[in-house]
Amino acid sequence: MEIQPKSLQEPLPNGRYSRYREAAQTILRAYNEWTLYSLLSFRDSHCVHEIRPHSLKIPTLTNSGYAKYIEPHIAGLKNYNLQIHDLVEDTEAKKMVLLVSSAADSSTGPYNTESTFILYLNEEGNKVVRFIEFVDSRTYLELSQELKDEIINDEDECRHSMRKNFATFAVN
Repeated sequence: MEIQPKSLQEPLPNGRYSRYREAAQTILRAYNEWTLYSLLSFRDSHCVHEIRPHSLKIPTLTNSGYAKYIEPHIAGLKNYNLQIHDLVEDTEAKKMVLLVSSAADSSTGPYNTESTFILYLNEEGNKVVRFIEFVDSRTYLELSQELKDEIINDEDECRHSMRKNFATFAVN
């Protein structure tokens, strides 16, 4: 798993990596693992996640709200791969900005998008306390509809199976 651009992998003059580069690598690994546990692991227990633009009308999410939000995405997107293309650090504000792209496989074909993450870190620089995610609204809306359709289809299949099983049970 390679972080792009290479400058993110280059150590500082003292031979060490900045806290922000280390945090970026942790976030990259978490997204590429693509599990609920990994996506919550780099967040502070009081982290808030804001998905923008505001026109999407997604409320600010706590960790539990984010978990409910992301679970259908985890189920619906396979082979998820996040790449970091640029990182800007602001040590005074304890903030970093990541320009990222992601690719995955969905039930209707390839999924590709670009996002910008604005991440506010705790004092130690190892947990995200505020996550602002700017998404490609068109791709987001298309994926949301696809996931909604999959959930409806799964529920229909489940109801059909339950009716069939109930009918078999009632006859016996």
